Amino acid sequence: MRTTRSTRTLAAAATLALGSSLLTATTPAEAATMYYGQVTSKTLTVRTAPSLRAAKDGYFGKEQIMLVCKVRGESVRGNDIWYKVPIQGVGFVSARYVRNVGKAPRWCTGNRVPVKALVNIPVRKAPLTAAAQVRTVRKGSTITAVCAVPSQQKNGPQWYYLGDGRWISSKYLRQNMPTSPCI
Repeated sequence: MRTTRSTRTLAAAATLALGSSLLTATTPAEAATMYYGQVTSKTLTVRTAPSLRAAKDGYFGKEQIMLVCKVRGESVRGNDIWYKVPIQGVGFVSARYVRNVGKAPRWCTGNRVPVKALVNIPVRKAPLTAAAQVRTVRKGSTITAVCAVPSQQKNGPQWYYLGDGRWISSKYLRQNMPTSPCI
C-alpha cells in the first residue's frame, strides 16, 4: 500500500464516515452498511470532486478500499459514477477503476435544501465550469440541492448535487439554510 495522505487517514476517517452516515441514513440498516471496493488499476487517483480535472488528493494502490457513497460526475471511459472515499477532507475516485466487493454503495445524500436561481444558471455533468452543460435552470426557478462539494477554485462557490445526478454552482443561488456536504 502506498503511503499517502489518503491512506494514512483512512482508518480515522472510516470511523467519522460511519458516524456521519448515521445522521443522514434513512434506516438503521443503511446506516450500519459498510461498502468496499477493489482497486483494479495499479494506481487510483483520489480527487477533490468527481472529475478528472479536479485537484489530486492522494492515491490508492491495487488494494481494497472503503466506499462511502456514489454520485454522478465526469464520465471516465463510459462510466460516470464516482465513489466518495473516507479521507480527511473530500475525496472521490472513479468507479471505472473499482470493482464492488459485495453490495454497491448507496447514492450520496444530504439535507435536501430548496434553492432559488437569481439568474439563468447552467446545470453541468460534473462540478466544474469546464464540464458539459446539460440544461439551464431559469431565473426565479426553485430547485432542490441534495448536497454540496467544495469549489475547485480558491474561495470559489460550492457545487450542489441535484437529485437527477447533475451539478450546479451555488454562486447565483439563494437559500434559506446551508446545504450539507455529500455523505
